[in-house]
Amino acid sequence: MKAEDSKHMDLARQLAFIKPGETAEAIARHIVKALTLATEDHARRVAEALALTAGEAPAANSDILTSTELAARWHCHKVTLCNWRVQGKGPKFIKIGKEILYRLEDVLAWERDNRRQSTVDKPKPGPAK
Repeated sequence: MKAEDSKHMDLARQLAFIKPGETAEAIARHIVKALTLATEDHARRVAEALALTAGEAPAANSDILTSTELAARWHCHKVTLCNWRVQGKGPKFIKIGKEILYRLEDVLAWERDNRRQSTVDKPKPGPAK
């Protein structure tokens, strides 16, 4: 099964959760979740196209993370990542329209630079990452 077919199946599964008699609010939640999956997939494809036009090697899907995927990786809320972007903290990111994407190499570099041996370790001097 192709990755694109898998995404369509994910969308179909989300919409399949809608049951007769559900409230409009419940139906809206299912639709929003389905659209979020579709939008993240579109943003990932746009980022790959931009990388190709910039002469970079095409990235596999695992080389780009969405805010949702990074929040899940770090067990934090997407709002935390949003706050960090506003404050100039956290890893570098790419903004395409309304979509925020993170290159895996930037995430790994940020994780490596922010490792600590104990809770009293001071951050490295320099600008926020």
